[in-house]
Amino acid sequence: MKELFEKKQDWADSEVQQIEYSMLKGILGCRTTEAVEAAITYASYLNFTGITNGNYPVFLNILTVRNHHVIDALLGTRDPFLFMSSIQPNYFIVSTCFAILTKYRKAEITPRPWASSWACSRPRTTRPSTATRSIRRRWPT
Repeated sequence: MKELFEKKQDWADSEVQQIEYSMLKGILGCRTTEAVEAAITYASYLNFTGITNGNYPVFLNILTVRNHHVIDALLGTRDPFLFMSSIQPNYFIVSTCFAILTKYRKAEITPRPWASSWACSRPRTTRPSTATRSIRRRWPT
């Protein structure tokens, strides 16, 4: 028994971070009910913190989850067309959105997550265009 307490194992910070990362990937995999619930909680927390230029890749990663409950928790009560309006569009955002789109099949995309990425990739205007207003009428939030 004394030997158990004498042998100590030290964990490097990188090893602990690797374990945390693998657990987070398991949560975002949404393969179990518990993982989906944890992903919803994580997405709600991200919604609470808000999207910035420093954390938008995490938000894009949540959009890849393909679980509408998680995406709804990420968007919360915000207008999907304005969700990413606080960050500057760039190549990474556009390429990630197109990469996500290639993984979906026909009629599998729900309107809410793509409204936010579409609104971020288009040029900013002071007044919504006619096309934007018609899309908002067709896609209830």
